[in-house]
Amino acid sequence: GGCVQSDTINLPNVFIFEPPVVATADPTTIIRGESSQLEVITHPNYVSYGWDPSGSLDNGSISNPIATPEQTTIYTVNVTDMHGCTGSDTVQVTVRQPECDMPYIFIPNAFTPNGDGNNDILYVRGVIIDEMQLLIYNRWGEKVFESNIQSSGWDGTYKNTQLPPDVYGYYLFVRCENGETLTKKGNITLLR
Repeated sequence: GGCVQSDTINLPNVFIFEPPVVATADPTTIIRGESSQLEVITHPNYVSYGWDPSGSLDNGSISNPIATPEQTTIYTVNVTDMHGCTGSDTVQVTVRQPECDMPYIFIPNAFTPNGDGNNDILYVRGVIIDEMQLLIYNRWGEKVFESNIQSSGWDGTYKNTQLPPDVYGYYLFVRCENGETLTKKGNITLLR
């Protein structure tokens, strides 16, 4: 009963395959100025991540960076496991240009210039505005504000005097980066 027998087996080509690497984006299509959550789905043995290009990412060396590209971009992720084995995958984030219209160009219908730091200045919003003109009138048709600069908003004053709470009319003329134009008119309620 106490016999022991041994043998040797030669395995000439042993391959160890790492689990696949899958790169994803959510969402895969965004409007310029928005963000997409990238993620690499793989085995936890992978310990380092490198995304390329990384310029539009919040962090190019993590498994799940946030991408904010200006144009359609194909991202490649290279991963390395604890044994030095590597894998990679690509994912595309498609970037659509906003239209020269609402909601991509936005002007609030009310603001509160009361000095509390919230909504004290009325701005025209939009990442695609190339040129603009904003005209604001009081109820008697007197122009109380005019601006051709998007970063120059209305603080609710006229001739350095605070205007009373009221409804003011506006005309907005915009030329977008793509050459299209938008003309809009409406009302803005000034609240204090």
